[in-house]
Amino acid sequence: MNLEINGKNIEIVAGLKFIKKLDENYTIDQSGMKFGLGIQNAYVGLTTRNPLTLVELILCGQLKSKEKATVNEIEDYIESLDDLEPLFDDFLELLSTSSITKKQVEVTAEQFKKGLEQAN
Repeated sequence: MNLEINGKNIEIVAGLKFIKKLDENYTIDQSGMKFGLGIQNAYVGLTTRNPLTLVELILCGQLKSKEKATVNEIEDYIESLDDLEPLFDDFLELLSTSSITKKQVEVTAEQFKKGLEQAN
């Protein structure tokens, strides 16, 4: 996936560095064991259409890109879009098809759906 942000061609890759960075940002400690929940948090943020999730995913996804955007450039880019839906959908598609993330997304989607059903 590629985005043009402030004249920079940003390559977004959902690989191991991406997961590692997301997990660093979203870790829980349970009985002394640490668990990364980056993909799970990203999925929920994307499905609930949280624009801050887009900022986070671009920051983490650009780690392998030759050109990189700053937080301010990413925020300005997102604010400049007339419609965020295609970007949310593109990230959901990326996470759902990457060999590194697709199983986590599948499991998270199931759990999220069950949680919504139980809430109703």
